[in-house]
Amino acid sequence: MKILIIHNRYRNRAGEDSTFDQEINFLKQKNHMIKAWTKDNSDININSFLDALKLAVDTVWSKSSYNELLAIIDEFKPDIIHVHNTLPLLSPSIFYAAKKKEIPSVFTIHNYRLSCPKGTFFRDGNICEICLNKSLLFSIYYKCYRDSRSQTAIVALMLQVHRLLGTWKKVVTAYIAVSPFVKDKLIDMGVPEKKIYLKPNFIQSKIQKSKTYSFGKYYLFVGRLEEEKGILNLLNTYQHLKSEYPLYIIGSGNLQSIVEKYALENPKIQYLGKTTREEVIQYMQEAIALIFPSIWYEGFPLTILEAYSQSLPVVGSDIGSVSYAIQNGVTGLTYATGDEGALKQALISIEADPENWLELKKNILNNLDDIYFPEKNIDYLLDIYHYIIGS
Repeated sequence: MKILIIHNRYRNRAGEDSTFDQEINFLKQKNHMIKAWTKDNSDININSFLDALKLAVDTVWSKSSYNELLAIIDEFKPDIIHVHNTLPLLSPSIFYAAKKKEIPSVFTIHNYRLSCPKGTFFRDGNICEICLNKSLLFSIYYKCYRDSRSQTAIVALMLQVHRLLGTWKKVVTAYIAVSPFVKDKLIDMGVPEKKIYLKPNFIQSKIQKSKTYSFGKYYLFVGRLEEEKGILNLLNTYQHLKSEYPLYIIGSGNLQSIVEKYALENPKIQYLGKTTREEVIQYMQEAIALIFPSIWYEGFPLTILEAYSQSLPVVGSDIGSVSYAIQNGVTGLTYATGDEGALKQALISIEADPENWLELKKNILNNLDDIYFPEKNIDYLLDIYHYIIGS
């Protein structure tokens, strides 16, 4: 099969970038002809008003990306086109190029940006779905994208134009949702359910199967230090936990100074800064649990899968895609989102019955669905491709 895979890379590398790279690697291993076409936000340089205007126009409809894709299709002659991200350099114009050449397209949805300029359905500390089926003008008023009315206006205009054109409902051939929750939100915005396939992300780290398991030495948080990740809830909870086990925090973000303040005041809170992925894996190997206190919906958290790859259970909030990623009592524990008392009780229960938690660690990989492992996941992706091409 000849597969053209397209992605607009983020300036700060994200989980979508990793998924894009890993899927290509595994598809090549199965002897398919793969061509990757990417644009990179690191290449954006705004030095003048004309540069800013061009980027704004290209975000809504990039004529150059449209023409470039037509040329790539003529040269490569793909059987299918798989898109991961189009913002801002590629633009949705590429779906029209695919349609003109009668090549089916499939769009993996990693977040909620087709309905929300910010991509998170989260604003001012709360879930916000105003733009899902209402005017996108609200997002401009609230400066949802990068706290900028002008930048939000560009993204909102792109979404509104393609709502009116019917791009999402009629031009994109099919979608891959990374969780049932993401699928539900696509349906809520009007995408026909028959166009949506469900395929989660897969474990991308080397799977660690140990002959001996230990309870662990510390609790671990890995993620952006932002309000929506629930880091403040975790810090407040830990302050009242009175545990003998320290809390290790890895990551960076706007709340870094607050995390550092907590770490200075409490010697059991250790802020490790931003580390490499390899170092994260090493910390996971000696942790009691990964704590994932997110208070927004999430897409499908790769950090949770990385924890599972190291036989590390996850304690996470029962919100959005997080609740689908954690099997309560099997691969970890879930608690009521934002409820610091419930999180505290979850951690107390772990320490009260360490033998049970140890058994859970031993059995995580055996209890995971095969779809979370690369071989099965990529086979299913190929089944999706074949079905879309055939229909």
